[in-house]
Amino acid sequence: MRHRIVALAGGLAIVGVFGTGCGLSVSEEGVSVSGEDGGVSVSDEGVSVSDGEGGSVSVGGEGGDVSVSDGDALRIAGDGAERTEDCGGRNVTVLASDAMITLNGACGAINVAGSNNQIDVGTAESFTVAGSGNTIRYASGDPARLQVGEENTIEQGGDATE
Repeated sequence: MRHRIVALAGGLAIVGVFGTGCGLSVSEEGVSVSGEDGGVSVSDEGVSVSDGEGGSVSVGGEGGDVSVSDGDALRIAGDGAERTEDCGGRNVTVLASDAMITLNGACGAINVAGSNNQIDVGTAESFTVAGSGNTIRYASGDPARLQVGEENTIEQGGDATE
């Protein structure tokens, strides 16, 4: 209950910052505020902030995993991260171990540093993998591959959509 009160107070403060042309939603799932210049949402799943121009930051609720996008690139960090993102043609950097990540759609270059990650990708231009025990699966295409480390697998398949 305390988290909801803090979230509500934060949401009301954000209304003051965004102004009167914004939308405010408060429910048991959390609080969200949106306007022409972006939005903020707070829930048990974490916090997400967008700037209305393709930039965003998301912080996971329990694991503390972080996703940052400037519209051209997406960065995902956090050991044990569990994320599903739409690639939207962006380059992606994953700095994690023991993560389960799904990247739907078309991606640019995918760079992975860490160990024991499972990453499913719709399509990608290329994969660069540093670490060991990573499994990367892509739905379609013929991406370029560069692997540094042991027991990394890059193969067609997986659960990501094109």
